[in-house]
Amino acid sequence: GRLMGIDIGLDAFHRAVSFYGGDTTEGPCTPSPEPETCPGDLDNDGFVTISDVLILLGDFGCTSACVGDVDGDGVVTVADLLGGILASFGEACL
Repeated sequence: GRLMGIDIGLDAFHRAVSFYGGDTTEGPCTPSPEPETCPGDLDNDGFVTISDVLILLGDFGCTSACVGDVDGDGVVTVADLLGGILASFGEACL
């Protein structure tokens, strides 16, 4: 059963390769792009939640190497809270 299924699958693969041309080891392979990040997810738990708000508030006013700088402008401000955290609050990061 199982081995026969593998043989049938490999046979179908080789027939498809010969139909479309090319060999089985070389081909145009482009890596998938990295998934979009979720800048509001400051604790990297996969969701934008109250813990992310608290991290941002702890960094509020920071001007150098700030975890809470969601919009990337170098300063943690109300814009990071409103546009970066609250705009996506409660959402899962994909």
